[in-house]
Amino acid sequence: MKITVVRFLLFLALHVSFPTFVCGSRDGQLVLEEPVARERVPGDSPAYYTGPKKANQLFIISYFQMAPNPPTKNKRVFFYLEGYSPALPGLENATLLTRAEVPDRPDIFEAEAKISDFKAVVVRRDLSYGGPLKAGSNEVLADFLLWGPAMHTGNHTCEAVAKLPDGRVLFSFAATVWLEGGW
Repeated sequence: MKITVVRFLLFLALHVSFPTFVCGSRDGQLVLEEPVARERVPGDSPAYYTGPKKANQLFIISYFQMAPNPPTKNKRVFFYLEGYSPALPGLENATLLTRAEVPDRPDIFEAEAKISDFKAVVVRRDLSYGGPLKAGSNEVLADFLLWGPAMHTGNHTCEAVAKLPDGRVLFSFAATVWLEGGW
């Protein structure tokens, strides 16, 4: 099955303590959009671009890895995103929005915060951890424990969207992964 790393990253981030957490209905505006053409994000993951086409996203993703791929319950999953950002006004105040659609739940889970405030995510530049995205090379790291008893069995669809304060999209990608709940 194809896994979208960004959506999975969003799913993980939603299950970690986070300053803003919203739950919305599938009948409302929070329904995840399916991409017209699934262009894969480079790297070792099933992630694909969502939102604006890859060419119109401002953060150039060179590599995205999810390990293990596919993820398994009761194991820690690691995410590594490597890319380049041009000098852009508002880059240090960029936000990350994560959305997760969980099987057997009518809700879409959403979390949004400044990237530097997102507790499940850390930016690494020049071997220094923390802070916002900056012009040039950036690495974005995250990890999460997939605790089986807390998961519903089925396809979990997660999406991650990073935006500048003016609304322009830095990156947007998603993944759908099959996860088994229980011990």
